[in-house]
Amino acid sequence: MRNEPLDVSVARLARYGYESIEITGEPDRFEPRLVSELLARNGLRCWGVVTMMEGKRNLLARDDAQRSASVRYVTECVAMAREMGGCVVTVTPLTIAKTVPDGTAEQEWEWAVGALREIYAFAQNEGIRLAIEAICRFESYFCFRGAQALALAEATGPDCGVCLDTFHMNIEETDPYAASAPADQDWWIST
Repeated sequence: MRNEPLDVSVARLARYGYESIEITGEPDRFEPRLVSELLARNGLRCWGVVTMMEGKRNLLARDDAQRSASVRYVTECVAMAREMGGCVVTVTPLTIAKTVPDGTAEQEWEWAVGALREIYAFAQNEGIRLAIEAICRFESYFCFRGAQALALAEATGPDCGVCLDTFHMNIEETDPYAASAPADQDWWIST
């Protein structure tokens, strides 16, 4: 996610002993075969892909066409992760920095769950797990706490997980160490 060439980031990760990387979800920017070759040359693997909900990308959009285009974008990220040997796609449902809701809380919840279930079904067929990521309230008014991400994951499907980003947790969680899941629920920690 740094504003630098991917090969620079990959070389740094390899130098510091990392084993894997989460690639920015920009299917038009990254050729999976070339990224996979770059990772292999540096002894790394693709862990997954993180969606970049910017511009008109919004799973909570009132407009059906915009929501459908956003679902298509996330499914392209799922395909990208599969092609690079990844196992997870981390999803933030709402456009980053969007401050005005398109509907009521109930409507937006329904739109989010409907979109995520569609993506989830596709991801399951591709062998990729979804992880809902809560980002802080300064970037999103929807799903900014671990418990909210867990509720959204549970509403999406039984194999949907949660990704807890320590940056956002530090801002939002009263006790980041208390943010835990039931034994049958996966949580991923992102640093």
